[in-house]
Amino acid sequence: MQLNPRQVFLFSGHMIDAPDRSEPRFPATQEAAAARAIRDILDRLDAGSEDLALCSGACGGDILFTEACLQREAQLEMQLPFAIPAFLEKSVTFAGESWRTRFYAIKNNRLTTLFIMPDKAHEKKYDEKNRKLETYPLLNWLAAEVLRKWYGMKPEVIPAEIVEWCEKARGCAEEKDRLEPNFWNSVVSPECDLVLALADGTLDQQKQAVVDAYRHAKARGASPRQFSSVIDHLEFLAEMTAEAGKHKEVKQQAATLREVVEQLKV
Repeated sequence: MQLNPRQVFLFSGHMIDAPDRSEPRFPATQEAAAARAIRDILDRLDAGSEDLALCSGACGGDILFTEACLQREAQLEMQLPFAIPAFLEKSVTFAGESWRTRFYAIKNNRLTTLFIMPDKAHEKKYDEKNRKLETYPLLNWLAAEVLRKWYGMKPEVIPAEIVEWCEKARGCAEEKDRLEPNFWNSVVSPECDLVLALADGTLDQQKQAVVDAYRHAKARGASPRQFSSVIDHLEFLAEMTAEAGKHKEVKQQAATLREVVEQLKV
């Protein structure tokens, strides 16, 4: 893996439309046009072997982007929200078996490093005595657990545990912020608010409070690059939630998350 990449490319895009999708968004007939547009942008940015690409692995935009990056010899970090068999079923093979073949070609490429988010982020080391906790991987793991439930899989934690871990993360970040005030410590609180709202299905009710909390953290002195990285992470999460559930309540939460992202871009 390229430790000090010249450029980092983060991609979040749509999957190929499912056969039962009522309103077209990314029909299979547009695959070639999308692939061409992605290649053109990478060429314009001079993507190459000194660069790092970050993406998931769903059919459609993800796979088109990763294929184009690998063709240009860029290092690839492919992050999946859960184990490969379930991911293939939910996000790849519904569009056709050829996408499975392409997924495995990317996964097995020498330039690809695969991360499965619950496995990677589950390393939530908590030093209770010294109140030290790696909040970023913890919150990634908790968000992935919410997604597991939305995708119809059994989560590894119960709602009460999500609340408990979020409060630990919030407490540790506040203590660190008293000693070393900065944006990264202050943004933990709205991240916890977001995870909790997604977990209990109340994001539509708490949307403005969550947006205001992120903006408050930004006002603590976030650089454009720092806040952009937060937006990128939220966009990735929003894309993963977009196809997560067929129930009306889940769709509402996913749509509200997208609204949060759009408001924070302003």
